[in-house]
Amino acid sequence: MSLKKTFVLFFVFLASVAFFFSILSLTKQKNQPSSSLPSPSQNILFFTSPINNLSAKVEKIEGDTIIVSKEFSYLPSSQGPEFMAPPPEGANPPTPFPTPYKQTLTFKVKTTPKTSFAREGFFTPLLFNLQPTPTMSFADIKAG
Repeated sequence: MSLKKTFVLFFVFLASVAFFFSILSLTKQKNQPSSSLPSPSQNILFFTSPINNLSAKVEKIEGDTIIVSKEFSYLPSSQGPEFMAPPPEGANPPTPFPTPYKQTLTFKVKTTPKTSFAREGFFTPLLFNLQPTPTMSFADIKAG
């Protein structure tokens, strides 16, 4: 009898903890403002080195702060096909090449008077050299 009471009390405790955390997560979702712009990414430590050069899409300009987004793709670590289990009967065999994982990161870039802007150079196949990149100022940057 004592063992049954222990299991019932343990189950009630787990159910109450799960209920508490679900209510907590729902209240956090309601408090977040809905915006058409993505919020700055929380996983900024995705980069493992300082950023001296960034090519990204300008989402919004707020004073001297620019909100930009960049899509990154990388392959997840996977084992080779020799380590893969054989597929079940009648199933399509898995592809040996994994699909690249894509992640869009959004940054707030704080500009200073020393910040330089440049448009990417373009290559014309009939000309044998890269055209010089035009110099830009902060006023030349537009969202989109």
